Amino acid sequence: MNLLTRCLVAAILLLLPSCIYAEPTPVKIGVLLTLTGSMSNWGQSAREGLILAQESINSASATQNDPRIQLVFEDYGNFDLKRAVSAAHKLITVDKVDVLFSYLTEDTEVVWKIAAQNNVPVIAMAAGAADVTTGRPNVFRMSPSDIDLMTAALKFVSSRKWTNICIVNHQIAYFEDMSSFLEHKWSGRKAEPILRIDLAPAEKDFRSAIGRLKARGCEVLFALVLPDSMGTLLQQLRVVKFLPSIVGPPGAADPAILSLPSEITDGVVFARFEDPSADFAQRFRTRFGHAPGITADYGYDALTVLHSVVSRFGSSAEEVSRGLVHVKGHRGASGTIDINADRTRTSRRVQIWEIRGGKAIVAREP
Repeated sequence: MNLLTRCLVAAILLLLPSCIYAEPTPVKIGVLLTLTGSMSNWGQSAREGLILAQESINSASATQNDPRIQLVFEDYGNFDLKRAVSAAHKLITVDKVDVLFSYLTEDTEVVWKIAAQNNVPVIAMAAGAADVTTGRPNVFRMSPSDIDLMTAALKFVSSRKWTNICIVNHQIAYFEDMSSFLEHKWSGRKAEPILRIDLAPAEKDFRSAIGRLKARGCEVLFALVLPDSMGTLLQQLRVVKFLPSIVGPPGAADPAILSLPSEITDGVVFARFEDPSADFAQRFRTRFGHAPGITADYGYDALTVLHSVVSRFGSSAEEVSRGLVHVKGHRGASGTIDINADRTRTSRRVQIWEIRGGKAIVAREP
């Protein structure tokens, strides 16, 4: 063997281990969140859940030779859907993400087509609209439908024998879906039709609406308004001494609401899904120093479900889409996860909660 041949063999032997043990290509995920504005608490909560999952996955990948996860975050602020569209374009065409994580119904509805045109699957982490996957073959819903929550809330109202129901509705898809469902379900009953008052999301002056509510004599008010507006609504009701029973939105445990004076929040009830698992809550608190907020478990579960699918089926768009509809019995932070053939998640247990002394406590099991 001449000198040149020996050198070539040595070079090949040096390179061979790195070829054999080369790390799998990371899976790049683009994430749309509301990190600023009135829903920033929710967006930051989901972000922390994603980071916790990413750290756990990447730590295990070092020994299991599984693909690592890379997250690219984009903020679309205070429901700025034009900004969400621009962010989705960037994530898909510039950052070249493998999968797009949308956050709520609103951003999912405006970005799914961009992703579809570029053959990118979309996982909607906390979109509650029942029809968010309908006609959108690349969209998968990771949270149960909010219709389950409104069904429980309406059952609670019926148990109290209230018949005069009103809704104040901030016009975002999240609340629009709930309001329409309540109207539809109530319409077949022998009672007055629901009085529904729609307001722009930026509206925080409820005095005119309250005048109509008071004239109607509403026994119960579904206050489907953004967290940073709830205090104003409750205070303005108190000023005119009109105090119907309040059913808040599923996110009524938001710190922006729980931190309000207890004299205006005590007694507010709302339906929400059961708390995330104790194990997840403990690991989350250890990592971030506080309890998991709203949607933290959905962010965590979206990533762990995707990682499980990639590990079993592969990371191409076709493999991810095929694998997601095969998800059954995944033990997540938010409970057991099954994905149906229509690309939606099955439900989870619902509870009725009540605010007392600045804390949310379980009032009853529907």
